[in-house]
Amino acid sequence: MKINYTGQTDGLFGWAVYGKNITRALSELGTYSESPLGADVILQPLTNPDFEATSLHRAKVNLSMVFFEYPLGPNAAENAKKYDVVFVGSTWCKERCAERGIHNTEVLIQGVDQGIFS
Repeated sequence: MKINYTGQTDGLFGWAVYGKNITRALSELGTYSESPLGADVILQPLTNPDFEATSLHRAKVNLSMVFFEYPLGPNAAENAKKYDVVFVGSTWCKERCAERGIHNTEVLIQGVDQGIFS
């Protein structure tokens, strides 16, 4: 199964750092697809309070992830329906999604790679 991360990987903060690390980990596992066109799974970051996609690419399985500390926008629930799973960064985020009728969420806590950080 090949997975493509559609987000940013160039830069020193935010989604770029996440993108560098997720693509590195997927590459080490042998599951990373350089192109979304050859991927079985799309992993897509969502942005802003309306959970807008950073890419329009789709695959057999469509996953997204979002981290937020703000009220959700009026289009968040509709945009979340486009994904098999919306991974959120905390139980607080999951609870805010549920309040807005978004139930296809799973909590995915970011860990600390002790090989990079000490």
